[in-house]
Amino acid sequence: MKRILKLFLFLSFVLVFFSLQSVMSFAVTSLDYFYEGNSLMNSGKYQEAISNYDKAIELSPNVPEFYYNKGLGLYNLGRFDEAAVTFDRAIKLEPNFKDAYINKVASLMDAQKRDEAHEVIEEYLRRYPSDSYGYVLKGYNYLLMGKYEEAIEMSDKVISINPSNNKHLSMAYSTKGSALTDIGKFEEAIEASQKSIELDNSNINAFISIGYALTYQQKYDEAINMYDKAIEIMPYSIEALVNKSYTLMRLKK
Repeated sequence: MKRILKLFLFLSFVLVFFSLQSVMSFAVTSLDYFYEGNSLMNSGKYQEAISNYDKAIELSPNVPEFYYNKGLGLYNLGRFDEAAVTFDRAIKLEPNFKDAYINKVASLMDAQKRDEAHEVIEEYLRRYPSDSYGYVLKGYNYLLMGKYEEAIEMSDKVISINPSNNKHLSMAYSTKGSALTDIGKFEEAIEASQKSIELDNSNINAFISIGYALTYQQKYDEAINMYDKAIEIMPYSIEALVNKSYTLMRLKK
């Protein structure tokens, strides 16, 4: 059984919205388009929002936040390659735009461009070598690349740093749990994933990781319970739904 779409929770955490409420130096018309785009984004009208951001960019082409929010719209439409390019434009205009780096990485991951994502993460860590979140990203990307030992090593690095942000630390433990499951160390995987849940009980990756390990151990009822907890947190988690369906089929055999 292979798990899919490991990135979903991760992305829901990293997408950050910018409003530019305090900016007064741009033409009113460009800001009008920008704010209209934000309103449309909040209503889930992503294509209309993008059209407004494009108009804002046409009038004020050097505002990184315009590109950044456009990138969010593209990402929400599943246009991951375009989103990555747009986040990159924001970075070129503002090299210290941390959220643009993070969301460029997320877009490349969803576009299945793991090697390119790795290069951006390395660039991020060169710029912010003490930022534990960069190592969280690096470990998670290793997991998606199937480099499980490297994912565990990077997760342990984050854990040793012991960041004050419990969500970041929880991600490191859930990544470690997933990697341990994939190399067959199920008890260690469950232990790491349980620690992840203690830190952040909304981290569905940890519940899924435990469910996955329990499924391999043929503890199907317990595994289904874990997937149900993940689905309760995020009803449209495809990974949790698919894994639950697989486990139900195994249970009926």
